[in-house]
Amino acid sequence: VKPIAGFLRRLRESEAALAQAPRRVAVIGGGPAGIELAFAFRDRWPQANVTLIAGSGLAPSLPDSALRRIRRRLEARGIALVEQDPAAEVESGAVRLASGLRIEADAIC
Repeated sequence: VKPIAGFLRRLRESEAALAQAPRRVAVIGGGPAGIELAFAFRDRWPQANVTLIAGSGLAPSLPDSALRRIRRRLEARGIALVEQDPAAEVESGAVRLASGLRIEADAIC
């Protein structure tokens, strides 16, 4: 019972925190799930700046032809792509990359 109660509390807190649309969203991970999340955030909050952080490259297991299509769609949808610069630290309101670059974000996943 306790784990469920804690989960429900955190779920309500998360829903309340995202009740207002974030202005900046950072998605960490350039695999298929991260790509899908970036597109989902763009659909949910079209006015938000969405950044996909693909530290090891964009979906390295996919064929080049698929990667070209994904890159074109990310660009067409206004989703920023950061490659070959992995997330080193998640800070309050930002993601710091290995290069030292800091990406500001209201929502990080």
